[in-house]
Amino acid sequence: MEAFDRNDSAGMRLRQSVVARLVEVSQRIDHASQKAGRGQPLVTVVAVTKSLSVGAIPFLSGLGLAHFAENRPQELARRAPLLPTATWHMIGHIQRNKAAQTLDHAAIIQSVDSKRLLEELETQSAKRNILTKILIQVNGSREPQKGGFDPDQPGEIIEAIKDLAHISVQGLMTMAKDTPDPETSRPTFALVRGLLEKIQAASDTTKHSMDQLSMGMSGDYEQAILEGATMVRLGSVLFAPEQS
Repeated sequence: MEAFDRNDSAGMRLRQSVVARLVEVSQRIDHASQKAGRGQPLVTVVAVTKSLSVGAIPFLSGLGLAHFAENRPQELARRAPLLPTATWHMIGHIQRNKAAQTLDHAAIIQSVDSKRLLEELETQSAKRNILTKILIQVNGSREPQKGGFDPDQPGEIIEAIKDLAHISVQGLMTMAKDTPDPETSRPTFALVRGLLEKIQAASDTTKHSMDQLSMGMSGDYEQAILEGATMVRLGSVLFAPEQS
């Protein structure tokens, strides 16, 4: 990965490229939102920075992106301080012994994929006397290699979150299968949207807002929006391969 100096022309090329790509992404989000009949789009773009060098991160300031994400706690710890006014998300698997480190840097943890991790985050949040915002990760594609709660067991999620005192569940996160045809992702996204509706109906929404659906990545974010996504996690569509 290329290292960037603050005055390096490579950093300026990165900025120009991201601005151009963000314009196109915003247009596609608007179009998908209108097609879905959602009116004014309320979709948060979460920029996934794992393909960029640490030195490139400061060049992302002031481009219109407010939310960023990493999939490893150690990389989150390195990158989040470089954009301190941004909202940083954790989107990758978290070992329980990394829960405390993740809490130090993530404003939102999207990848809470088990009851045991949920309990550890509750314990660590109680020690800090903070309210931690999370999303519950659901294995919407039902792939055995992926983590997450079972989409056919809404009661499991409802039971797991009902007594939390230091965690606020904002909604659900999922990933569709990696396929060449993004339209095949839509049933997965529709399934998780339906699951959210079931959990909303049975949960205390004064504690857990349950109004966020993080669905869709660079290859299928438009399909995710058509099925109700409120957050999309975008990496390669924003950051050109030649700049990674």
